[in-house]
Amino acid sequence: MELTLRIETGDAAGRVIPVPAGPMLRFGRLNTADVRLSDDPTLSGEHFGVRCDDGGGFVQDLGSRFGTLVNGTKVAEAALRDGDEIRAGRTAFSVSLVGVPIDTPHLGTLALAPPGTVIALPSAPPPPAPPLSPAKAAALAHLRGLPGPLYAILDAACEPSVPGRLDRSGLEYESLYEGGRGDELAAFGPWLVGLPAGTPFLDELVRDGWGKSWAVYLTCDVALPEVRRHLRKFLIVKLADGRQVYFRYYDPRVLRTYLPTCTAAEVAEFVGPVRRYACECVDGTSLLEFAAAYRDWNKVTLGASP
Repeated sequence: MELTLRIETGDAAGRVIPVPAGPMLRFGRLNTADVRLSDDPTLSGEHFGVRCDDGGGFVQDLGSRFGTLVNGTKVAEAALRDGDEIRAGRTAFSVSLVGVPIDTPHLGTLALAPPGTVIALPSAPPPPAPPLSPAKAAALAHLRGLPGPLYAILDAACEPSVPGRLDRSGLEYESLYEGGRGDELAAFGPWLVGLPAGTPFLDELVRDGWGKSWAVYLTCDVALPEVRRHLRKFLIVKLADGRQVYFRYYDPRVLRTYLPTCTAAEVAEFVGPVRRYACECVDGTSLLEFAAAYRDWNKVTLGASP
């Protein structure tokens, strides 16, 4: 029996990893893993293990932060088949399994259909997404119409599903945290994602998160790594008593309160290369915009309900 995994995403895409029969092979971000993938900050130190024996191939989650998925389903442990996909963090692995024994039932126990019989397997299409409320539809249209590349800062502390949603989106994204401590906090921290024109992920964010303080939107003409470098400058602030604390400016409730208190110089420094910030108002019925040229939020009325 031969089991191999091929990395399909990330910096190591194309790498093939044989899994020999015997002890479990552990995959993760740290040196303690048998297979280290340090380029994926959403992987746990030891994320999942794979083993192979005479009975086939098996995968086991090792208590990871974001879980291990096989063909899109989160598993604690699962048998593997040829062609399966394992996803851990934002890294996908395809499974190649050759020589799996097949348990063949005795022919006398089978009820065979006549030759030429076509057996239709029932399949239910996924239910359509519910229509957007007038306020959400107006917010989506307004965000899509903003000039310049659009980004969002998503708050995983407010909405725990953020890392998983980003992983499934296929878009470019990065945690604003970095380093060892940052990796530990990534599941609860801010994430920056680029939102190219027409992406359905923006529809998802507005449909599920508008009015719930999930996101702050912004437009900026520079690439995502440069936007991230600018935004990271404001993650930690120093209080009057000398203490350093995390500054949750990416929470709409904080941002719409903080910016009007700033001086013109402070606003210019905070906005930097960003053209504008946009977020929901208190009840989600208005969209608020702020740029260095403004003295306060510019309010766009959307509708009666979020």
